[in-house]
Amino acid sequence: MSTRFIILCCVFAVVFGFSLYLLACTASIYPDFQPGIGSIRWFHPAVVLTFFFIAAWFLAQRQTELRVFLLIALAECAAISLIVLVADLSDATVSSVRPSERTLWSTISFSLAHPQFSNRSYAGPFYSAVLIGILWLLYRSRAREK
Repeated sequence: MSTRFIILCCVFAVVFGFSLYLLACTASIYPDFQPGIGSIRWFHPAVVLTFFFIAAWFLAQRQTELRVFLLIALAECAAISLIVLVADLSDATVSSVRPSERTLWSTISFSLAHPQFSNRSYAGPFYSAVLIGILWLLYRSRAREK
């Protein structure tokens, strides 16, 4: 693997993992609770995955590099799903900040530090895994052409 591709994979792993975790932590927060929360949805894991996959497609020198990239993404989906599952099994609840003191940043910070997962928290990793399957099919079709 080339050095540029390894760097791309490392940056992707950090950004994609964080976007999955952010989405899982904030999945149940609606604009009624915190105005402006929809703005972080632009950092959705599907957008991150698609952007980095296109970059990986152009940087990959061998077919196996794209497979490694997709396996990294799939492993992160599984890891975040496992984190959500384990945290969801513990019934720990933490009170949030009062509405008068609540800002978008304080809500996101609180959600990341004290996640209270719900069934919606599984959606990000699940849909990202489906997208990985679709990208795998694109990879396979590219491999057959060559």
